[in-house]
Amino acid sequence: FNLSSNSVKTFDGRYSEIKGIHTFFETYQFGRIQFSDNQEKPVLLNYDALNDQILIKKDSNAAPFALRKDVVDKFVVKSSDGQVYEFVKLKHDDVEGYFLRLVNGKISLYCKVSKIIHRKKSDGDHYSEGNPDEFIKRNFYFVKKGDGSLQELQKSKKGILKTFTEQEAAVSNILKKHKVDFDDYSKITIVFSEIEKLF
Repeated sequence: FNLSSNSVKTFDGRYSEIKGIHTFFETYQFGRIQFSDNQEKPVLLNYDALNDQILIKKDSNAAPFALRKDVVDKFVVKSSDGQVYEFVKLKHDDVEGYFLRLVNGKISLYCKVSKIIHRKKSDGDHYSEGNPDEFIKRNFYFVKKGDGSLQELQKSKKGILKTFTEQEAAVSNILKKHKVDFDDYSKITIVFSEIEKLF
């Protein structure tokens, strides 16, 4: 497919000495991108969770390119294990970014997947092969009620109950039935899908 040079920028290997990966997936996956002009294109892609951008490849051997955020509205990826991940562009605190949509309804749940570089102490300021810097994943969850704005969710059972005070008893029963694991997207999706049915 054709993308103008205004839409993309090349991506380099600046993170090669850091332990782990800065992307959401280990390898590039086939997915679909929905552009701001409503065009959809199938493409080989990955999500750069450090820089909040979409990386695409023309084929598996090609060098990756980063797509400009203003040209993309959302992207959907089916991973090799059959899981479907939908990322949508949303605004929170006047900053636009890609959020993983986990539940979509009267109650919607989103996760802002991000990665940071954890700097390890080494001799002086030099890179140490035995103690390399490392990518750490951080998940921030947001709830949207109806057409309201995104509210950050405190990552605890208490935080969930505080978000749904109007249905506290019913939500409490759901939390007793299901394990709440904020590091497991499928488990947290089950919990919030049950909560969504209350509204």
